[in-house]
Amino acid sequence: MTYGVGAYQGAQNTGLDAAGRDYQLIIPAGTPFQVRLYSRDVAVADASGNALPASATAPPFQASAGQDQTFTFTVTGPAAKGQ
Repeated sequence: MTYGVGAYQGAQNTGLDAAGRDYQLIIPAGTPFQVRLYSRDVAVADASGNALPASATAPPFQASAGQDQTFTFTVTGPAAKGQ
């Protein structure tokens, strides 16, 4: 996860169940933020089931105090060879 002028912050795993894993991170309110995913090992889809490229970026947003922002991504299997 990146915010501001490129600061990196990893997300903490907060839950695991049959539906998958949950991650959470706290970012400063009023700071532009963007979620970036990258994997050479697994294929990933968005919440609608649309396949994402090996390097994907969610739409940017700006955090507001007391307001949660949720993103859903699903690992769909191994990455295609050559990606």
